Amino acid sequence: MILRSPILSACLVFSTACLIAPQVAAQGGPPPKTYFIEEVVDFTGNGCQATNVNTITALLDQYLESSGWSGLRLIEFECFPHDWREACSSSFGPSGLDSYYADDAKFTVYAGHGLQGGGSLFFGWPHLGVCNNILGTNSRLGSMAGKRAGYAMYLTSCTLKTTSLVAHANFQWTYQNIGFHNSPGIHSDSPAGWFNCTSGASNASCWLLWMQSDDQDEDTNTPIIVSYGATAAQANLVRDSTKMKDVYPGDFQYGGRPSAPSCGANQPLFFYNWVRIYNGTGDC
Repeated sequence: MILRSPILSACLVFSTACLIAPQVAAQGGPPPKTYFIEEVVDFTGNGCQATNVNTITALLDQYLESSGWSGLRLIEFECFPHDWREACSSSFGPSGLDSYYADDAKFTVYAGHGLQGGGSLFFGWPHLGVCNNILGTNSRLGSMAGKRAGYAMYLTSCTLKTTSLVAHANFQWTYQNIGFHNSPGIHSDSPAGWFNCTSGASNASCWLLWMQSDDQDEDTNTPIIVSYGATAAQANLVRDSTKMKDVYPGDFQYGGRPSAPSCGANQPLFFYNWVRIYNGTGDC
């Protein structure tokens, strides 16, 4: 496998329980604080057509590095849908690369577009004829081949639409999925501002604080953060205590959550909750 660049491997509340047949898989060793970012802003004339967007992760990348994180940021044509596709089996789609990219870091981020209906990531350049990646169908972050993603951020439209969570985002074996219920406008410094905010407040409270306002300073975004645990109390603790910049004290394991499913296996019992500030669903 030739990598494009070397990766350092190293408010309203809703809660419910999801019971699926149990399967236990061993956790890997502890990686350092690692991140992976992909960002596409050019969606014009490259084979995957959509509206161009503004750059929003460059400053986040700098803030992570200056705070002792190690990682990789890829942009534009370097970003493949397959970087988010589960690599353990072709049943998730052929040529999955997540164990080298999106599931090879503690904190993983995609900035670009999502599709209407929720649960997807849309890229600007096709790879092997594919422009999008479907969470659940294609992606199993935090488990199976890679098993290192603990926190996933989607700076996209619709990816965490609440009606799509059960079929898509909840198949990511992360402690938190962070994103939007609608189609947001995002300031270039907002993701970095969120990260800095978490030195003293929870990921969830900072997300709602920094992400409600769009890039025109109007409160039109519907930010949402989904937290998970083996029990309802643990999921609540993740929501209320996890601080990304403060070495995430709500974290309980290295990589994804405990008892991560092995390749193709069903998920163990888990609980989740979500918080959001609602400013509509928009076109999602």
